[in-house]
Amino acid sequence: MQKDIDFKQFTLFDLQVLENNIWYWDNALSFPNELNAFIEEIDSEPLSYSRISKWDNWTASDDSNLIYGATKNISVSKLKESTGSDAVDKKTLYIANSFIMAFEMASDRYFAGHNLDKAHYNLEINTIPIKKWNQGQSMGPHFDGQDGNKDLAFSLVAYINDDYEGGEIHFPNQNITVKPKAGSLIMFPSQLPYLHEVKPITSGTRYMSPAHAYIK
Repeated sequence: MQKDIDFKQFTLFDLQVLENNIWYWDNALSFPNELNAFIEEIDSEPLSYSRISKWDNWTASDDSNLIYGATKNISVSKLKESTGSDAVDKKTLYIANSFIMAFEMASDRYFAGHNLDKAHYNLEINTIPIKKWNQGQSMGPHFDGQDGNKDLAFSLVAYINDDYEGGEIHFPNQNITVKPKAGSLIMFPSQLPYLHEVKPITSGTRYMSPAHAYIK
């Protein structure tokens, strides 16, 4: 990676370079409060279930008894096949496009800022996962590639709301802690030394959507 980066030319909304490889943007999602409302409204619409799943337990990949919160997924491929003529499809399409646009714009600027050829990476956005953390839930120190997937290169997280207490993301090796704002997005490497954790939610509910970029 190049040593001297002109960060101003890669600004998406309000860029904060927390560390050379940890980039954080405010206002990456437009109208996050509206997004949050749509996400919950759609859960009551049976017509949406083929394109966006119901909330289900979000568990650790190696321990189904360890519950981090709740999760649902938007199937972008199935959504593209729909007519988009009903209100449910329009809401779901709005949600999906909001995340896709933010993830694509942020990753493009991150790759350019680090002199990386984006053609060598695959941004996985065929499915848009949405995660919900309730009071008392947290996630301990980990790195996203710790299951042995060396092709997992970068992690992105879009934050939908901020009307909760706790829930900061902390990078212990870099001594960086962020309380994400509603509509913000963070991008960082998925491998060591980028351990990170999510502090316990002390009140309220925390919504976010993760994405990953893989080496082709």
